[in-house]
Amino acid sequence: VYVPLEGIIDWGDAMVGDPARDFIFLYGDGGPDFLGLALEGYGPAPEERQGFLSRILHRYLADQLEWTLEAGAEGRSADFLHGVEALSLALGEFQGDPG
Repeated sequence: VYVPLEGIIDWGDAMVGDPARDFIFLYGDGGPDFLGLALEGYGPAPEERQGFLSRILHRYLADQLEWTLEAGAEGRSADFLHGVEALSLALGEFQGDPG
């Protein structure tokens, strides 16, 4: 009996932690508008949303800074420049974040 492969679940990065970290990739790949839509669907209560968004933004900046510094240390100049641009853009978008 042939059963087609539908998909693979990779548990290699699974861990217990702050769910805000999962959302940094939505921001990085889709930008602030996409992140906003995802947060509406995720459903933190309105009074909790700003704090959750603040945690996402701080975690994004920390992750992007680490990646950028690693790229610079390893001599990957194109990646380093891309990282600096991403940090600059994010810092501009996050101005006014009360967190």
